[in-house]
Amino acid sequence: MQTKSYQRTDVSIFKEILRKKFCPEDDKGASKKVLLEMIQRINEKEIIIDGLEIDKKKEQNNINVREFGFKENSDVKFDFVQDVFENKTKMVMTAKTIYELEDKIELPYPANNKGKLYLAFISDTFERLKIKAENVVSATNETKYIELYAKKNIQVAQRIFYDARMLLNRTQIKGDRNIIFLVFVQNVFIINVILYYQNMFSSFYNEKKMTKKSLKAELYDSVGMNIMMEPVAEYGKNEKEEELIEEERIFQWNGQVNVLATFFYDALNEKLSNKKMLLDADKEDIKYILNKFFVDKNGNAISKETIRTCLTDHRDEKRAKGKKRIDISKYSSLD
Repeated sequence: MQTKSYQRTDVSIFKEILRKKFCPEDDKGASKKVLLEMIQRINEKEIIIDGLEIDKKKEQNNINVREFGFKENSDVKFDFVQDVFENKTKMVMTAKTIYELEDKIELPYPANNKGKLYLAFISDTFERLKIKAENVVSATNETKYIELYAKKNIQVAQRIFYDARMLLNRTQIKGDRNIIFLVFVQNVFIINVILYYQNMFSSFYNEKKMTKKSLKAELYDSVGMNIMMEPVAEYGKNEKEEELIEEERIFQWNGQVNVLATFFYDALNEKLSNKKMLLDADKEDIKYILNKFFVDKNGNAISKETIRTCLTDHRDEKRAKGKKRIDISKYSSLD
């Protein structure tokens, strides 16, 4: 018998993510194809239908795909598998679409493509949870069932948040900043899940509500200053950031990163004889270009924080020195 949507604990998917069940694997790259495969694994649903001779189109139209986290039928690939021994047909639903984050959420900049892949993956997961929650409200007739769904999911989300903070504490001991980034992002999204569910079910949930301030305070109590001082990016629609997933960057810089950043700093500050600057550009544009189109000798995206630091006037100690510095003064005399 099919479980009703209001009987499900949809937020438990974050428990599975904490267990690394759906985390990106290093050897699979960070393309949109890999992202979609991850989304398909986590969202695949099976419906058992009696009989072998069925009207496939009719069965597709009879399914409320929103209760499974799909916006509409066109976002779903339907496959039908017959079980002749049981005289049943299995309808398998898999995702065809990647859902982008609708909300504005502040997150640290990912240092590499794996981080970007994970942000896109967990953003899609968050959006599908919202679809499921909205469906419970619109498709459930009795208030008591909506209350049951809200109370159960919020309580479970709060427990998952506790587990996520404990995992973040353990992760920091190991000192792997890439792993710390993934777990920190999990915590931030779980906070937003709790806030969304509390707001969505405000008319049906009478328990004490947690505030954004209190949740963030609990998170920052679990992290060191090294995370709190990381730059943040606001993810969501209408932002000017690059796409979350890059197939590849164009240029590889095999020297020291601060040499490249220092070159641009000097070009921004070198005056020509006509009083114009050798390079007329905005520092934010330089940061964007170096991060978007360049990788370091290890193939990782050049950190925006490294670029920002080198371009900051009073951080001369971070810029290249002596023979390592590219001499651009000769170019200013050729105008």
